[in-house]
Amino acid sequence: CCCPGLAVAANRFLIQTRFDRQNTACDDCILWVACLAPWIVCLCQCAGVDVPDEVENCVDCLQMSVTGCMLAQQKVEIDYVKTTGFSGPPPCVVGMLPPAQQQMISHAKPMGPVAAAGVAAGAMVGGAAGAAVMYGAHGGQSAVTPQPMVMGHMAPGAEPYAPAQTVMAAQPMGGFMGTVAPNGMPWWQYCQGRPVSIDPASGFLIGPWGECLAWAKVFEIQSPGWQQDPKYASDGPCGQVIAAALASCPGHLKGPTGQAAERLELACEEAAFNAAPLPVIGQMAR
Repeated sequence: CCCPGLAVAANRFLIQTRFDRQNTACDDCILWVACLAPWIVCLCQCAGVDVPDEVENCVDCLQMSVTGCMLAQQKVEIDYVKTTGFSGPPPCVVGMLPPAQQQMISHAKPMGPVAAAGVAAGAMVGGAAGAAVMYGAHGGQSAVTPQPMVMGHMAPGAEPYAPAQTVMAAQPMGGFMGTVAPNGMPWWQYCQGRPVSIDPASGFLIGPWGECLAWAKVFEIQSPGWQQDPKYASDGPCGQVIAAALASCPGHLKGPTGQAAERLELACEEAAFNAAPLPVIGQMAR
């Protein structure tokens, strides 16, 4: 029966993608051998070769041993995540998830060992049910809708746009990333460490980065004199948000992220022109 092998392989895929784990060279070698050996036996039998039972038994033992090792590796990784906590899957994986799961992950916060146990369970379950487990592990909190009147005003104690983990580049003091975000903290802090998410249906930048860009457009529309403000002399509010989003994602995602941001900015401009709510935030610009 092929079901146990498929189940173990699927669990391994979920753990490696959600927890950002890679095969070693030894893993690749063993997995290739375990994959090719039964096919070689099958092809020989199809060609009329009488394959000795001892060879088939050896191949079966190899597959069972590899399956056991894979299960042991998965158990070790899950125990490790339960112990150390979980900060979210890599952006390259998030970008390929359904929109509902992207929204859940984009509003999530790094969690400690207790909540990480729920995430580990969600990774094992997978799919929508797994996403629900992961989302419920951190209380199902979502972002608060920001108020237009605070957009563009420096947050108290705003600091330079600081690096987030290892991929977010530093930005100069001020600019839109230093203004107030929905919960009263600077936008750079609200977006720091959050994965860049793209809606597969609309192609828009979504999540915290999409919210930030949409509110930057609101600020541009409501503050026609922003061009004279030295804080926005370089790229403008929207340009600064896009630059920060590009700095926060891996190199292979910069192209799609830039395109998604440009699509969202154009859609926000069109919505404002038509006196319609802006996408992502659902608020009027005027």
